[in-house]
Amino acid sequence: MQLRYDLNRADVAAARRLFLWRRRRVFCWGYTLFSALFFLFGVFNLAIGFPGLAVVPLVVGALGTAYLPVVAPYRSALTMFPKRKGTIPVAITTSAEEVEISTSLSRSTFRWAAFSDFIEGPTVWILFVNPLSYHIIPNASLCLRDR
Repeated sequence: MQLRYDLNRADVAAARRLFLWRRRRVFCWGYTLFSALFFLFGVFNLAIGFPGLAVVPLVVGALGTAYLPVVAPYRSALTMFPKRKGTIPVAITTSAEEVEISTSLSRSTFRWAAFSDFIEGPTVWILFVNPLSYHIIPNASLCLRDR
C-alpha cells in the first residue's frame, strides 16, 4: 500500500495534544490543577484585600492553566512549520515485512516489529518507534478501508 499526504501545522498540533493527554495524563492534569489552584490563590488574595499579592498568582496561574492544552501544542507545530502555510509532503509505503516513510528531507525504513505502539485520535494516528519518536498520519489521508 502506498499513502501520500501533506503534514501541516494543524496535524502536528493535534498529534501533540493527543500525545500529551493520552501519554502524559498525570503530568498534564497535575500541572493544570496546580496552575488553577495558584490562580485561585490570587483570587483569594484579591478577595481579602491584598491586590499586590494577587497579581503574580493571577497572571502565572492563568498562563499556566492555558499553557499545556493550548500553547504547547501550537508551539511545537510552529517549530516544525515556521512559515504560516508550510506543509511537509510525506509518502508511506508498506509491505508485509516493512514500512518506508519518506519526506523531502529524509527516508526511513522500519520493520513492523519496530513500532512499539500507536494512538488513534479523532483527527490523527500516531505510530511510535520508541516512547518519544513518532510519526503522524492524518485521518483525512486514509480511506475508510485503510482505517
